[in-house]
Amino acid sequence: MPPFMRAARLREHLQNLVAEDAVLSNTDLRTLSRSELLEACFDRGLGDTSNSENEMRSQLGRWLDLTSESRMSAGFGKPNPERLRLAAMAVCAVASCRDDREQLPRLLYAP
Repeated sequence: MPPFMRAARLREHLQNLVAEDAVLSNTDLRTLSRSELLEACFDRGLGDTSNSENEMRSQLGRWLDLTSESRMSAGFGKPNPERLRLAAMAVCAVASCRDDREQLPRLLYAP
């Protein structure tokens, strides 16, 4: 896939996350089914299929807290919601690989 198409797909994914996060922030995460939790977590690079529903709810709650614009300091101005999510995805990807040291190199160098 050409770079401009990858960039467009990434931008679209980040915009979708902004919209989904707006809905999820007003949703009781306890009402989400396992499949909804898996989809939400995977879209954000959180955890894996071995996580319990409670672990996924906790991870998703931390994500929503992390990406909440109200948490940003007023001194930095209004954050770019897409960049905020991209940075959060990077942090979550590294954090999810800490337990399995071999996983990150496989992800980075996979064809």
